[in-house]
Amino acid sequence: MSKETTPGDLKSQLAAIFCEKLDDIIKINRDQLTFEYVDISQTQELMLELQAVNIKHELHDAFLYKRKITVPTAEGEHICLVGFIYDGVREVPWHTSTVVGVDMQNKVIKTKSGSYYRVKNFVEGEGHVNLLMHICAVAHQNGWGEHFGISPIFY
Repeated sequence: MSKETTPGDLKSQLAAIFCEKLDDIIKINRDQLTFEYVDISQTQELMLELQAVNIKHELHDAFLYKRKITVPTAEGEHICLVGFIYDGVREVPWHTSTVVGVDMQNKVIKTKSGSYYRVKNFVEGEGHVNLLMHICAVAHQNGWGEHFGISPIFY
């Protein structure tokens, strides 16, 4: 005899998969990984005047977050930019490599890969759930999502 799923069961199942807060993404081994939002004023060491000639994408509803990993094979702190881009058809989530430069006057971010991004606007508070889920997908693409119990989101 099969058990019917009640609306309450379905809601709890979805809540286990979909993260509503950045801190909810990491489910296990939380002592080895932390995520936190980064206020642009906390990036003084990254402030530069950037001569961005080739902007790769313009992001909107974006945020910066810090990923601090203390696993011996992947130790380090990385600040990344996440937001939405328009791909010509629709809005899609985007996640950059590590941020190495911030020019707030021109609203330009430079990443470790050498790409430049213009930021149309930063969000305050929690990022959009689609962006949080995109962080989950990136964690699995980069091979460390399972270790931290991050929801198995794939594209």
